[in-house]
Amino acid sequence: MKLMNNFVSALLAKPFVILTGSSGTGKTRLALQFAEALEEGDIEKDKNWVNVVVNKSGRIISSDEEEVRDLCEQSNNFTAKFGENNFTVNITMNIQVSSENRDFYDAIGDSDKNNIQLAVAENKDSKRYIHVPVGSDWTDSRNLLGYVNPFGAKGKRVFEISPALKLILKALHPNNRSVPFFLVLDEMNLSHVERYFSTFLSIMEANRSVKSNDDLGIIEKENVPLIAETIANEENETYEWTIIRESAEILAQQGKGIVLPSNVFIIGTVNVDETTYMFSPKVLDRAHVIELQTESPSTFFKKENKRIKIENNSNIMQLFDESIQYRDREGSSEDHPLDLLQASMLNREIYDEMTQTLENLLDGVYKILKTTNFDFGYRIIKEVIEYMAMCNKVDVNQDWHVSLDYAMLQKILPKIHGNKRQIGVCLDTLEDFLMGNAINHSLLGVEILIEKTEIKLEKSLEKIKKMKRNLDLTGYTSFIN
Repeated sequence: MKLMNNFVSALLAKPFVILTGSSGTGKTRLALQFAEALEEGDIEKDKNWVNVVVNKSGRIISSDEEEVRDLCEQSNNFTAKFGENNFTVNITMNIQVSSENRDFYDAIGDSDKNNIQLAVAENKDSKRYIHVPVGSDWTDSRNLLGYVNPFGAKGKRVFEISPALKLILKALHPNNRSVPFFLVLDEMNLSHVERYFSTFLSIMEANRSVKSNDDLGIIEKENVPLIAETIANEENETYEWTIIRESAEILAQQGKGIVLPSNVFIIGTVNVDETTYMFSPKVLDRAHVIELQTESPSTFFKKENKRIKIENNSNIMQLFDESIQYRDREGSSEDHPLDLLQASMLNREIYDEMTQTLENLLDGVYKILKTTNFDFGYRIIKEVIEYMAMCNKVDVNQDWHVSLDYAMLQKILPKIHGNKRQIGVCLDTLEDFLMGNAINHSLLGVEILIEKTEIKLEKSLEKIKKMKRNLDLTGYTSFIN
């Protein structure tokens, strides 16, 4: 499965994805470039492009001077489109296009005549993603959600508005409820996630269990009028601030708290070293964990490491809209996740084969992991099914065996950790079962009888082998290491 298809399917199935892997594997880049590409593709049709010709240094040598002048009157931040690539640029004295991104100059090369298109980079919809580096001293949610400051400007009581809160308010605006917004938490485990992110973790699950989430706020309704007042007193007339102010005012008038909207998708990046903390099962249960692999140096030298492009943007945006609607009605709907899976498939026979294999596989893995207290509950089963349904929507030609492999890799294996005495035999048995073999022996004093599934999960098996190697080398292993 392509990395991008897996990443998108995971986000659609669960709006919380954790990217892990060695330093330098591009975790943050993937998150930011995906959010940026999705946003750019969605608004590109609304841009007014101006055609110009520039030389190898970026100097404009042919253009409609009046159009360029009009652009420069609107802004000094522009998007330059050259071939299939977009670059952020500035224009000096209406004649010189410049960029801090050296890729821009590499793209136009040594030619003295390069046809490019220019458009104002800012758009009326404002940014739909933010990048938040997690601090090592975060102990509560105030860095994400803001807080009441009794000693604000002029000694007035104000609410300190955080970037994440601005994003959430934009997402809550009535005009934006079907549009995805992305909160990228970088180096997420520099502090204890269970402390600063606890409100989000609780609300994520509670939202899926009730008919209305109006009372499940991440910020109490008593604080909303102060938030609205603080925003209203800010001298800022940008479109973005107008949306934030209107959203806060609507909530204050309705007497509601601020909830975690269904159209906010959270992407966390993590590194594992002596400066970070491991995740608890509470966190891993609520996310898809995707491990990024390192790339060979030859990829760099061949300049194959290009920016993310989304070819079927309109289709992906439609899928995000469907995902948002699914979660909005989830608590009040009687729909079963298997109904979602069946609706995503065209062939009933394949669906029956898939569900039978899925049932047998999950039952077997459950029995093995239960012996070491790494068994899983309804939530994991539900989210495995939802992930496989989203894989079918993202790529109708995707082999469901591959989807099942990734579901196992991202939802079940991340919970396993321990020393050789605790999980050594368990990993051996799990490997044996996932290779398609029947299990009929005692495991840690428990008799295990499992029929074979005749399906090999290559990615999951590869990860188990890696975990076993780490176990042999250090006496301890985990999924994230």
